Amino acid sequence: RNQQRPLPNEVGAWTAAINACGKSGRTDTALRLFRTMQSFGVKPNAVTCGCLSDCLLKSEPMRISETLEVLRYMKSEGLVPSEVMYTSLMDTATKVAVMENTNLRVTKDGLHVQVVEKTTDSSSTDKGISPNTTKAIVLYTELMRCLIQDETTRVYDKSLRGEPNDGHPNMLLKVFLVFQEMKKSGLKPDIACYNSLLRACAKAGDIELAQDVLRRIDDDGLQPNRATWREAIKAAKNAKRSDFADDVWNTGTSYREKRNVNSRDVSNWTPNLADVELLMSVYVAETKSLNDHKKRIILHQKIIQ
Repeated sequence: RNQQRPLPNEVGAWTAAINACGKSGRTDTALRLFRTMQSFGVKPNAVTCGCLSDCLLKSEPMRISETLEVLRYMKSEGLVPSEVMYTSLMDTATKVAVMENTNLRVTKDGLHVQVVEKTTDSSSTDKGISPNTTKAIVLYTELMRCLIQDETTRVYDKSLRGEPNDGHPNMLLKVFLVFQEMKKSGLKPDIACYNSLLRACAKAGDIELAQDVLRRIDDDGLQPNRATWREAIKAAKNAKRSDFADDVWNTGTSYREKRNVNSRDVSNWTPNLADVELLMSVYVAETKSLNDHKKRIILHQKIIQ
């Protein structure tokens, strides 16, 4: 039976079971069902993930590591969080930030209660996030990444969610709202968080916002990495602005000199062949959009150089 094609409504049955386990406090069973259904060839949808994340966040203590697992699954499958899930995760991240910032201890029946599980999120290092990053920042960052989807993989299940394609403006708004909420919670964004903002700017082709993010990175004294410069150049590509791509390239490759510091923590970006190809693609994208023959010749000359 494992090799048979799953029935169209099977995901609904699995989701209902996960939801029932969550409401009855059987969190481990709900999580086991989520992992097992995939081995049967049944892919969880946005509703399934929403039910499980709600169950994980309402458990005592809150299961943050497993919630991150759900978010990363959604990202890999192109599933966008529903409005309810988005709001719930925002509220939870804020609560976790407050507890981490104030070392808040909750008392229940005269005893100190652990509100957030202590399990380390070992997979965070594979995603450009430092293992020392607080759980609240990781949760905020993964939520932003989940909101930023490729148009080719982004999934909207209208039969279950009734939501239209939000488009880039709404995506940008949601991502930056998450960032603002994180700042309001008193957390200091790391470079992985800023790179997520730049990725959102790149998807929307918004170079003004990308410039603002780069300024914030500089103001916070963070060291940009390869992903930082690449996402900024991708924003230039989608905006068809080779002049901005050139500025980013020159800034990254001479970053230490421009910062005028001798610290070992500050280093220049050393582009590789893939980075050169990305820069060339910006010139090509702008060339195709131009009607002015002289400007096209200038860009062709840049490509040759």
